[in-house]
Amino acid sequence: MDNNRINERILRLAEVMEIVGLSRSTIYAWIAEGTFPRYVRLGNRSVGWLKSEIDQFIQKCAEATRKHKEAANAKEGGAK
Repeated sequence: MDNNRINERILRLAEVMEIVGLSRSTIYAWIAEGTFPRYVRLGNRSVGWLKSEIDQFIQKCAEATRKHKEAANAKEGGAK
């Protein structure tokens, strides 16, 4: 068995909302768009998210922001 899966943690919606700073409706809208990690079903009426997938989502957002900022800075520097 993969050691990373053994140590995996499941986050419930309230914790996911707190971590990523998004509302419930935004999270579910982004899931429908394919831009947010999909939940895992825990039971008939409960779901959760793998912490590792939420961490990856946050990392991708940070990287995209940095790339955008670097591109904007390069454009400003090249226009002078």
